[in-house]
Amino acid sequence: MKYLSSLIITLCLANILCLGMVYADERPDHKCGPPFGNPPCHEGRCCSIHNFCGSGSDYCRGGNCRYQCWFAATPTVRENSVTKIVTKSLYNEMFKHRSDCQSQGFYSYEAFVAATQSFPSFATTGDVSTRKREIAAFFALTSQATTGESEWSDDESHTWGYCHINGTTTNDYCTSSHWPCAPAQKYNPRGPVQLTHNYNYGLAGESLGLDLINHPDLVATDPIISFKTAIWFWMTQHDNKPSCHDILINANSQVKVNIPSYGVIGNIINVDNTATNAIGYYKRFCDMLGVSHGHNLKYWLDQSVDAHIQMPI
Repeated sequence: MKYLSSLIITLCLANILCLGMVYADERPDHKCGPPFGNPPCHEGRCCSIHNFCGSGSDYCRGGNCRYQCWFAATPTVRENSVTKIVTKSLYNEMFKHRSDCQSQGFYSYEAFVAATQSFPSFATTGDVSTRKREIAAFFALTSQATTGESEWSDDESHTWGYCHINGTTTNDYCTSSHWPCAPAQKYNPRGPVQLTHNYNYGLAGESLGLDLINHPDLVATDPIISFKTAIWFWMTQHDNKPSCHDILINANSQVKVNIPSYGVIGNIINVDNTATNAIGYYKRFCDMLGVSHGHNLKYWLDQSVDAHIQMPI
């Protein structure tokens, strides 16, 4: 009993000391966030959405956090069909500048592989060449969406994918009454596919078992969730529009009759000249994966009615 009493006293004293701890690099009142000029929090502490510095998941994880947030713990890479095609060293070469730009390495190999495990059909359908082209096309379109440089030397061309997490906008993208928007939340572009609009956040969250309507920032703070939303978008049919995955493996031949429609994907998501840059990424990734580009790249730029199937991200 005497030992237990001493232990309780020790723990209470420790708690008192912690409560009274002074963090010299924080404001004395521990407030943070835009209303206070975004002052820093102490190392290991985060600025919560309620504009206070603190530690623990209530301050640091997902939609609770404003900055200095926790990223998800690095997951264990389990070998699957995707890891056999894209090794970590190859991934790092594909996205050689992802740690040098604004995303600061957010889009990790481990997060990508962990996300693919929730989509067993992703890059596992068809022969090896088809699977490689699917990965190349997915990486190409998400690289274009997150590209970090507008000018580069020839030897650096199409190496700046996965540089951005958040799209800059003042629009809240609350465009669907079917998915009531949460107070003070915006559904601006986030993640590899730059997921936008409350209905996409709602549908993605419903599919993934996440509340992305109330916590859209999870797409920008948890890299596994971020990749999951991109792969979800890639794998999902939207209204009467086929998925990018189905088009690539030619599961919907009516889009371009009797044509393996690798190129049509570019116009499903993009309807302007950004498809040109996506082709450059696609070719580079195909070359790195040791697979031909396919025979129908011209349809990436096809603006005909047949190819003009737009899915707003």
